[in-house]
Amino acid sequence: MWKPNGRRRTKLLLDYATKMTAYPFNSAYDCVFHAQHKNLYEQYQRFISSFEVRTIPHFEAAEIPSTYILPNKPSNKPPWSLKIPSILYTTHNKSESTTHPLALQLLFAEIRHNYSNHQPIYTDGSENQEKVSAAMYAPPSVDTVRPPNNSSIFSAELYALLLALQRIQSHKSSKFIVFTDSLPSLHSLSSFKITHPLVLQLLEFYNVLLQKSETTVFCGNKKVDSIARTAWNSDMSSFKVPYSDFKPFSTKYKNCFWQLEWDTLVINYIEYSPL
Repeated sequence: MWKPNGRRRTKLLLDYATKMTAYPFNSAYDCVFHAQHKNLYEQYQRFISSFEVRTIPHFEAAEIPSTYILPNKPSNKPPWSLKIPSILYTTHNKSESTTHPLALQLLFAEIRHNYSNHQPIYTDGSENQEKVSAAMYAPPSVDTVRPPNNSSIFSAELYALLLALQRIQSHKSSKFIVFTDSLPSLHSLSSFKITHPLVLQLLEFYNVLLQKSETTVFCGNKKVDSIARTAWNSDMSSFKVPYSDFKPFSTKYKNCFWQLEWDTLVINYIEYSPL
């Protein structure tokens, strides 16, 4: 039977191994996943086993999809040279619960009028249990992608923005306005959260496109939600996601052992007497 500290220790080991998967160039990577002299620990069991010997069996049993983890790489450019996109929070200043739908529609129409010389692009992410999908709608073109199962909706929304930037790269226009209803995505861009690999990719891509276009990213649309849902049943793409999306696997693995211990207890129910 595992002790509570043993369960927590195993979870922390899995969390670290999951994070280390995203840093293949780290000097500790080979020590974690390609340790040498593993047979010696079987011959001399009085020695404390290495991290890999103790962790990898749990890592494999937890079925953490390491092949879908996006490597964390430093920026190709000095971070301070990256420019932050121009972001409008106009629609998010209005609460949908207290604002009449017509008022929101008028606000959206006003934004479209003010940016009438910009090509509109709409993005959204959608979630259905373990499946997530991302969609981009640049009239009349539609593009969808389904990230790996158990990815976060946040990653799907960021991938939808990447799809929009890819469309901008091949478009003839020079000015674009990207609509998204993902407030966390916009906050991550405005706060320069470059520790997140997808946010860093977006900022780098945006700066490359600055030579060609003026891109404005802001929230306030539901047009692409139905399109994103249609991608739930499509094949998974080769896109990878940050390691943090798969951290719940270690918690689930720990809880499975906890549940097993509970099920094997002699008394695992509460007796009560009716009044």
